[in-house]
Amino acid sequence: MDWLDAFTRLSELIAAAPGGRKVVFIDEMPWMDTPRSKLVSSFEYFWNNQVLVRKEKDVFMVVCGSATSWIVDNIVHNKGGLHDRLTDRIWIRPFTLRECAEYAASLGVSLSRHELCEAYMIFGGVPFAALPLSPQRGSSLAHMPQSRRIH
Repeated sequence: MDWLDAFTRLSELIAAAPGGRKVVFIDEMPWMDTPRSKLVSSFEYFWNNQVLVRKEKDVFMVVCGSATSWIVDNIVHNKGGLHDRLTDRIWIRPFTLRECAEYAASLGVSLSRHELCEAYMIFGGVPFAALPLSPQRGSSLAHMPQSRRIH
């Protein structure tokens, strides 16, 4: 299966979905792209030939990712099939240290000031990056899955 197959399947799911607004949210799209993946051209084909041709104008796409330069180069400034398709931009800033503390508390994660600062320095204020933390584990790097550790 390649990206064109995946987007074709997504188009089928959209067509089979009940009436009303459909929101497709692709998070961390930059990390899905590789030099030979054809992600962008497959996405262009999906959007122009499977979504925009629909009689119902009920599909909304949200593309986001932490590699903002990729988003700007490949989506915002796209000169191919996505040219002039952008309708809006949402710039989301990282959480402040205080917001991170409030977010952790809302999840029931109790962190000392030291642990909070450690987590903030590791994750940079991106709230969902901290999900490996739990009330039982705290923020110690020793408890993080190997794939999430910084070497």
